[in-house]
Amino acid sequence: MCNGNDCLIYFFFLVLTGFVVLIYFLLKYRESFQKDNLEITVDQAWASLAQRATHLNFFKSNILFGVWQDASLTKTNLLVKDSNDKIVGQVLSQMGSRVKEIKIEERTFLIKFPMTWNRTAVLIAPNSGIIAKYEKTNWFGRHEFDVAKYGVLRSMWPGFNSKGIFNYKLHDKIIGTYQQISSTREKGRIVLLPLDLPLEVRLFILSI
Repeated sequence: MCNGNDCLIYFFFLVLTGFVVLIYFLLKYRESFQKDNLEITVDQAWASLAQRATHLNFFKSNILFGVWQDASLTKTNLLVKDSNDKIVGQVLSQMGSRVKEIKIEERTFLIKFPMTWNRTAVLIAPNSGIIAKYEKTNWFGRHEFDVAKYGVLRSMWPGFNSKGIFNYKLHDKIIGTYQQISSTREKGRIVLLPLDLPLEVRLFILSI
């Protein structure tokens, strides 16, 4: 038997040890989860939407898919691959920041989230200013992307679904689609968009 003070110290020691063990296993689980994400192939990503994509007459060559990775203790990285399983860019998000960075080779683009009553974001290119803008258009998740010198891509909400699916129309024609890779825990995201849409804009759409 222990006395009052000794029991209290012993109790706190057990609690602290329990927290340390829990944090260790959570970190190991996160490391394993991210490793599995990194091993997702383009064939696996394509399989999750192939039937719908074929119906819409979209091609695998148009695919971009991003998987989540940790860049640091406070920064996450959406690592983006193309139809050849080649890394073509990344989107870095700092915890608590209203700014993201898109990195494509040596180029860096900024995504800024202005303080507005509805969700809005702008894509800024170095020395070019705003080249695309995102705006949420209703409470049910519908939104649009206004792309400079290209047009306005308006989302079509296909109803309740577990993968956050949206199709996009340009001039009343469906030209693209977006969804999450997994319907359970979000491992990453997929877009199929025309290749004449600049890569940085496609990464912008993928990351919002």
